This record gives sequence, structure tokens and C-alpha cells, in this order.
Amino acid sequence: MESKDIFIKVYNNIDNELKNEWLNLEKKGELHVFQKYNFIKNFIENKKGNFVFVTMSLDKKVFCILPLHIDEKYGFRILQWIGNKEFDYCGAITNDFYEYIPNEKVFKKLWEKILSHFNRLDLIFLNNQLEKIRYDRNPFVFYLKNKIFSKVYLINLFSSYEKYINEISNKKFLNEFNRTKNKLTKENSVQFQNLDINNGILEVEDIIRQKINFLENRKIKHQLNRNLLEFFSKVKTNDPNSLKIGILRINNEIIAANIGFVFNQSFYYYMPVIFSEKFSKFSPGKILLSCLIEWSINNKLEIFDFGLGDENYKKYWCNDTVNLSRYLNFKSFKGFFAYLLIRIYIFFKY
Repeated sequence: MESKDIFIKVYNNIDNELKNEWLNLEKKGELHVFQKYNFIKNFIENKKGNFVFVTMSLDKKVFCILPLHIDEKYGFRILQWIGNKEFDYCGAITNDFYEYIPNEKVFKKLWEKILSHFNRLDLIFLNNQLEKIRYDRNPFVFYLKNKIFSKVYLINLFSSYEKYINEISNKKFLNEFNRTKNKLTKENSVQFQNLDINNGILEVEDIIRQKINFLENRKIKHQLNRNLLEFFSKVKTNDPNSLKIGILRINNEIIAANIGFVFNQSFYYYMPVIFSEKFSKFSPGKILLSCLIEWSINNKLEIFDFGLGDENYKKYWCNDTVNLSRYLNFKSFKGFFAYLLIRIYIFFKY
């Protein structure tokens, strides 16, 4: 296979042709929920920005779509994935990629061919790239020189919750969790629900606002803002089936909740939050998490994805990890100096 055999097409917006190609690829391809057509479409709707979409095809069969954004910042033109800051994971939508791009040489030629479509690029910054897209190696990590900066924790789910719990390696953690959970349920009425987004009980906006209050009270930086609230309002209308609201009630009061995504046999643990400190000694966040894992197993999902962040508590529950990385390069003389400054900043920060 030669790169010249691959047909490249660049779209400046999502028209019906691209929509149909995207939805067809989504049915059989490798992608995360953040690269779904509806997710990206809702995210960019009414946003100003230079969004570009690249398709790769052979014999009229599209096998890869790149959702990209050219950001103009401080006089620099930066090529990046859509959702560079907002999404847990960024990247391409692919299907049988390595059948069409079998080695690094072909990939590099194709990548340069793609870049030639964009004028005056200074920097390329591909952030939040997982080393695997579902079960396949991520070509934009495998073929490009990425820098690992974090881990993502996963659970490869078992056939039953009991079997999963018994396989947790840290028995001290497990015994303490079971003791706390048993004490809580013995002394109180505890109820879990994982509801559809339009449930009439708890709004997704309420969870986001509570999360913002939690982070700001602790002076923790975050990307949560009105744009995110507007985005979820669109999702509620245009793609409600992908969202779940997990609720933990204790004595009929909502104590903890979570916004989660269900897609492609995976549950994404996206935004947990505590609404009340009344039962903090029982770690209600852990109780809710265990209920979500059990729900995922009972609904025959394959993966429980903890999302961004390498917090210690995730290590106790997971049985797998995957590296998260970023790719940084320059395309102009001006971009070279920015590249050096960013590399120095990242070196001292991480």
C-alpha cells in the first residue's frame, strides 16, 4: 500500500456527505464516546472556530476521520484535535486502519500530505491521546513521537459482580470497603439508580453546578463553564441515549451523583459529585462507584473507564491501565521558538 493510493478529503463543515460517512464509520469503527458524530456536532454548534474534518479513503471506502481545529492564539496557528481542552480523550475515528496504513513510512507520507492542506501552521499539538482506541493501537501515538503524561484506569468487566469483587487484589481495601458498606446499609435506607438523562429527578445541570462549587471552594482549577452547560443541554435533546445520571440516595436524600456515558460496550465514569457531607464517614462516593460498576456488569458492558485523572482511589478498583500522551511539533520558524518554550514548561511542570 502506498500513501498516494489513499484519497484525502478536507471538509470545513459537517455536510450531509460527511455526516453519513461518519455515522457509517461509527457503527463498525474504533472510537470513544467523545468522537461520536452527535458529540462533536453538539460541541461545535454555534461555536466560532476554524474546524476542519479530514477523511481518508481507499476505493471510496472511508477508514479514518480526523476531527481537527486550527486554533489562533497569541499570533500562532495551532493544529489540534477538537475538544483539546474539554474532552477526556481526543483523536481519530478509525476502522481497520493498519490494513490501509501498514507501516510508519506510509503513515508519515500520508500525514505530511494531510498537513499540506493547511496554510501557515506554526504548531501541532495533539493532546489527550490514548495509546489504544478501544482495542486497536492508536496510530497517532504508535507512529508519532508522543510524550506520556498520565495513565487512565480501566476495569475489564467480569461476568458477575461477585467474581469481580473477589478478584480485587488489595484485600485490605476490599475488607474496609465491605465493612463500611455493610454498616451504612444496616443503619440506613440506601438506594441506587442509574437513570436516563431526562429522568425528572436530577438534572445534569445540577450536577455540573455542584461540581463547579466543589472545585471553586477548594480553589481547584477547572474547565467547567457555561459552554459545558449549553453542550449538555444539546445532548439531552439530540443524543439522550448516551448519557446516564447515577444517583445514590441515603434515607431518601440524594447524597452523591455521577454523569456517565454509555457507548460501544463501555461505561465512562465522567463526573462524580457529592451533594451532602452528612454521611462522609461512609465514603458515599465509593458506594456510588461500586453500584455503577455492578450496573455495568449487569448490563453486560465490557469496560468501565475511569476517565481523566490518576487519583489513587481508582487504582484499588481497576485491573488495567492505558497510557495517555500528547504530541507536540512545529511547522514554522516562529513555531520552533514556541515549541522550545512549551517543552521547557512541560519539563518543569511534569
